[in-house]
Amino acid sequence: MTDTVTIIMSSFGTATCFGLVAGYLLNRQAKAADDRMFAAEETAKSAAAEVVRLRNETVKSLAEKVDRHVDADQSQRFGTQLDTVMAQNVEILRSITLFTREGATQAAEIKNTGARLDGVHKALREHTNDRSIHHA
Repeated sequence: MTDTVTIIMSSFGTATCFGLVAGYLLNRQAKAADDRMFAAEETAKSAAAEVVRLRNETVKSLAEKVDRHVDADQSQRFGTQLDTVMAQNVEILRSITLFTREGATQAAEIKNTGARLDGVHKALREHTNDRSIHHA
């Protein structure tokens, strides 16, 4: 019976030893998995921080580009100048229209004056040609 007890005790000892080794190996694997998980989390945090930094830099760069574009944009100035030129053109057209009307009025007056002068000249010639007035 001692042999049976020895074999059983030996089997329990061997099983315990295997259990301890298996437990140690499982614990070591769990610790390695935890370390890998921690490293992955740290890498993810670092990557997220880098993404935020890059996004902020990109947004800042784009904002600066937009500001420079807006500062360089002269469309309002050109629009104002165009409005001024158009207003000046309208004023010039009004002046030209006024000059044209005045010119037409003056041309009509010159024509009427010419007709009157022609009438006076004709009457003067008739008067100078009329000998009955001078020889009486």
